Amino acid sequence: MSGLCRSRRWCRPELVLLTLAALLLAGCGLDTERARQCSRYLVWFEGAAALAELQHRPAPDAAEAVLLRYRSPGREGVWAEHWLECRFEPQAAGRDGLGLLGLRSDREGELPAVTVALLRVLAPRLALPEQAPGGAEWRTRFSPGTVYLLQQGVHALAAGCLYALLALGYTLIYGLLGRINLAFGDIATIGGYGALIGLALMALLNVGLLLGLILGGVVAMSVAALHSSAGERLVFRPLHGTRGHAPLVASIGLAMALQEYLRLAQGSRDQWLFALGGNRVPPLLEGGQLTLVVPPSQALVFVLTAAVAAAVLWLLYRTRFGRSYRACAQDQRAAALCGVDVGRVTARTFLLSGALAGLAGCVLVYLYGGISFYSGTLLGFKALAAAILGGIGSVPGALLGGVLVAFTETLWSAYYPATYKDVMVFVLLIVVLVLRPQGLLGGGWTRGD
Repeated sequence: MSGLCRSRRWCRPELVLLTLAALLLAGCGLDTERARQCSRYLVWFEGAAALAELQHRPAPDAAEAVLLRYRSPGREGVWAEHWLECRFEPQAAGRDGLGLLGLRSDREGELPAVTVALLRVLAPRLALPEQAPGGAEWRTRFSPGTVYLLQQGVHALAAGCLYALLALGYTLIYGLLGRINLAFGDIATIGGYGALIGLALMALLNVGLLLGLILGGVVAMSVAALHSSAGERLVFRPLHGTRGHAPLVASIGLAMALQEYLRLAQGSRDQWLFALGGNRVPPLLEGGQLTLVVPPSQALVFVLTAAVAAAVLWLLYRTRFGRSYRACAQDQRAAALCGVDVGRVTARTFLLSGALAGLAGCVLVYLYGGISFYSGTLLGFKALAAAILGGIGSVPGALLGGVLVAFTETLWSAYYPATYKDVMVFVLLIVVLVLRPQGLLGGGWTRGD
């Protein structure tokens, strides 16, 4: 500095002040751009909810971080304050200082590194969140209670698709063998981990989001179908024709073995990814400070479940495999005398059911963002309750039962203590079985359909 000051033109006060101002403005510009980038990631925490009083400032405990404070609407239109901290890489040669290094929020805590990596890939596709105009004074078109009920119905339908896919797997196996495979919940969990692996590959290969979702679904269905086929060959095939409860007990042992296998292979900690709630979605209805939205992930699940259900019905009614399946479901000995390979039909049915279970696990990860090695226990029992409720052995019954179970637990949680939502599901099952033991659409193929 003393060397520079030997020449007076470098030590003029106005030049020094201008230089400092330029540096400060450059820093402010970077902070503003970082805040703008951080607000994009805010969409993944709040979905399509409008925001009020969105403010940003440097984080107190990190030099390269931005802290966003905002308010968003919660249940019954109550606005709550939240915060999100985004940590960025330092600005250096070849770096613009906008690369995301970490995310932390008051709701989720510190996000895993794989989630941060995926969000960095998706950052260019994320739109900025929408701030509520005039301090969140929304124009009222419908009553808040109506919008709230409709929004819960949308969430219930998404959960119903999850239960329906897994209930289809139970139904196909029971319709063919008259047995219940209690390991299907854990096979769905295997499919969920397969979806996580597929999404991780998406982040590593830096491919598009749609291709990554397809890759995750293919991996989920493949690994679940292979595990289901292995279970059929190692557990159910040796017990074919056995009377009593030996196959049921064996399926319980298979479920426990798969759960322990998942714990050893994937660890005992919950695996969390971002829930694909999606980008900013325009509201369909407005009521008070509440809005009705259908996130792209839920809309995709609706369309996917409808397409899968139609494909399964077409497969069972319009193909050679479907004719063989229905013949074996009605009478395996007579089908064998007519030239049907019962063993091959059984193996293909387990493959198909496993693929459906894997797709259910994939939907679980895409909708809710997390999974653990014990997720299949309760999920499997709820899907089994859905299959029995609709009439186990009936494909339309499995779809109806999945939707009824989801609506029961979602609406109960929306208006009453959520602690008892699972109790109410099984209370509904008991009531239906007392009034109609075969289920709502019971009978399946065994009635000679």
